[in-house]
Amino acid sequence: MYRKRFTIIICLIVFAGSMAFAQYQPSGSAGGGDATAANQTTIIGHVDGVETLIGTTNTNTGASTTALQIVDDWDESDRAKVNPIAGQAGVAAGAGAASALTQRVILASDDPAVVDLAAIEVLITTVLERVDGLETLLNAGLPAALAADGGLKSTPATVESAVDAAVNTTPVYTGGIHETTPTVVETGDKAAMHFDVNQALLTANMYDPCSHSARTTLAINQTDSAELIAASGTTKIYVCSGVIVTAGDDTIQFAEGTGTTCGTSQGLLSGVISVPADGSGFLIQPFSTNTAGEALCILQGASADIDGYITYVQK
Repeated sequence: MYRKRFTIIICLIVFAGSMAFAQYQPSGSAGGGDATAANQTTIIGHVDGVETLIGTTNTNTGASTTALQIVDDWDESDRAKVNPIAGQAGVAAGAGAASALTQRVILASDDPAVVDLAAIEVLITTVLERVDGLETLLNAGLPAALAADGGLKSTPATVESAVDAAVNTTPVYTGGIHETTPTVVETGDKAAMHFDVNQALLTANMYDPCSHSARTTLAINQTDSAELIAASGTTKIYVCSGVIVTAGDDTIQFAEGTGTTCGTSQGLLSGVISVPADGSGFLIQPFSTNTAGEALCILQGASADIDGYITYVQK
């Protein structure tokens, strides 16, 4: 732009000079002569016009010069100020949330983020396929009562019945409480499972302390009714085995109660047992006290020497 205007100025000066020279030539006399006053006035007018044009051109080129100087000064500290987003002044810089000044960008296909996203998509697809397969397996393996709209019903009775039917031929592995008396439950109740030291399952109906607990052995040697095992808190006494022999004919009875020889709140645990003096004696079969917190006694009918032992569990 600057060069174009300068060229125009030069052309105008040359043109004005030519016109002035032509008008300066004297007319009517072959030998020449001084220019007339009219010619001088014309020349002056043309020169004034040229000066005016030059002044106007100089004013116009001043703005161009300023613009070119600004462009010439552009560097890393003063770059061109442009608006790449239509209707917005400048663009957002640094980290932050998206706004009207945020430029759109496209990530290259080999960008690490793009590659990782593709891998994640494949992984999610695989997980979803396996979940679908598991759901199909569950719905196929359990009765139709469990399947509803692609999900599982949550009604306890329905789920319990369906699971029982589905796993009645499959081993069920469970955990339980070791060596603990099972809680008494009502029909239909659910309770913790209990196991003995040999990992045998215990229930309220089959629980036997003598089979599932450590036993204590107690020697018997008496000549009169006596307390055999003292009461302890709210426990009961479970007799597991034993042998009794006598030196003379006698009779015995097992009883429970409190006080001397279980005399208070006494309850008989056996009938009268005759023990002959021939030393044959008899074997004691398992039995227990009926009431918690009571002692176990042997009541003698005579004063023969009674010997033997018993094993028991008190709990």
